[in-house]
Amino acid sequence: MMKGNREVESYRKNTKKINEILKHQGEFRKTYGDRGYKSIENGFKMMKKMMDDRVRGVDSKASAKQGDSIKDALRHISEILIFKEVTDMIRDLSLEFSKLAFNWNKQFLGSQEITVQTRMIDRIARDNLLLRDSYTIAKKAIKKLELTIDRDPLRFEVAKHYLEELKK
Repeated sequence: MMKGNREVESYRKNTKKINEILKHQGEFRKTYGDRGYKSIENGFKMMKKMMDDRVRGVDSKASAKQGDSIKDALRHISEILIFKEVTDMIRDLSLEFSKLAFNWNKQFLGSQEITVQTRMIDRIARDNLLLRDSYTIAKKAIKKLELTIDRDPLRFEVAKHYLEELKK
């Protein structure tokens, strides 16, 4: 059972974000293919229905087949994160879907494999964001350094000579 309004509110925000993202079918079908897109969409609908039922107080368990369909959707997501260029939308879907799958698994199935998959997806998606931010910062620093060198190359020549003297 979900514990309180805070968890329910977090769940509703999560599913709202996924619904918004999945409206961009064209990009996702292009990225995941029809089979991958359907797997993710069907997995989302199934988890949302079961979680909505749980919020209303209806208790149920997930079947092994339902668990397999979530594993398949998570496999599609992880393959894209690992092997393709990750857009903001793909990263956001990956983070939100893995969060929903993690919580669904905790509530209904308790599969160690799903727990591992969701944590892996979360880590890869977040690391991708950090790498992209680092890349952007490095590009800006390089541009500033190039401008400084172009403007005042003598300062760097003096510093280079000074370092060479210190090495002796």
